Amino acid sequence: MDFPTTAQPNTTWDDTAYTSGYLFCQTSGMLMSILGVVSNLINVSVFIKQGLHERVNFALFCLSVSEFFASLNAFAVTLTIFFSMYPPSATVDWVAIVMFFFWFRGLFADTSSCLTLFISIERCYCVMQPFKFNTTFTFKTTKMVVLFILVFVIASYLPLMSSMRYTYYTNPELNITILTAEYLQLYYWMVTYNDYVLGILLAIVCQVCIFVCAVLMYRGLRKSTEIRDHTREFQVSESQTGKLARDKLPGLSKKEKRVVKLVLMLAILYLPTGIPQIIYAIFRGYIPEKYYFLCACVVLFFVTANGSFAIFIYYNFSSVYHSTLLCQNKSGKNLKRKNSH
Repeated sequence: MDFPTTAQPNTTWDDTAYTSGYLFCQTSGMLMSILGVVSNLINVSVFIKQGLHERVNFALFCLSVSEFFASLNAFAVTLTIFFSMYPPSATVDWVAIVMFFFWFRGLFADTSSCLTLFISIERCYCVMQPFKFNTTFTFKTTKMVVLFILVFVIASYLPLMSSMRYTYYTNPELNITILTAEYLQLYYWMVTYNDYVLGILLAIVCQVCIFVCAVLMYRGLRKSTEIRDHTREFQVSESQTGKLARDKLPGLSKKEKRVVKLVLMLAILYLPTGIPQIIYAIFRGYIPEKYYFLCACVVLFFVTANGSFAIFIYYNFSSVYHSTLLCQNKSGKNLKRKNSH
């Protein structure tokens, strides 16, 4: 794959249309990444306060931590892309810095995709096999799967990151010393691996599996609701004839339904925001150098939106999250009032 190797300050700053579009996409990506950093920081604090002893809370906590670092690195990417437009007399090759944060963002983004896939599969199994769920997906199983995801993703990116070596070189024409990066041959091999295995294959697998899980969760929720409604009607008719039935209603409980709805909304949010990343990975080698960072900013906007808007799903579909967040706000206001007196 072809990548920019040095800063290109004189691309088309005089081209008004290109510059306006570039700055709009870059600014949008930067604002979205800031929203992702703040929102996921709130998510992490709320899940910690709720406690991490439950499977769902622990998995969502890990997802929020991953999204936080993905958004943080996305912000660093957009910021260093702006610096890459500096004149060639600058003492830093900002493109080399961009690529460093770019791959770190990819590491956490792929971790988030795998975690979202696991959470979707777990909740889908809860809907399809409610009686076997607690014995199959234990808290220990969740921790082992999260650990496996981390090891797999880090092992995939470690050779790539280690094959980038930062060094100084002297530019005799400008008579300045510039901080830049040297790329070993392993780097280009790992970029190809990253594009095809993680950027395309893994991303498509996550898209397809999460879509299937979303469909099954939706159908399972409808079926569970119908079963509980029919059973409730039967119990009412039995009680009217003098036979009061006190058996537990079959199907999912209200708490389980809320969790499934939450995960279903996360899956729906993930699907459209992940497609630009796949398209980018497929055609990245064919993107003209002039539009390389422009396309990168567009992709960062959509990918970061996945983690940035998750807070609204948690707030609206989790009553525990809602109450915990409100309690934090009330306790913070009370603390300010005490300090002011």
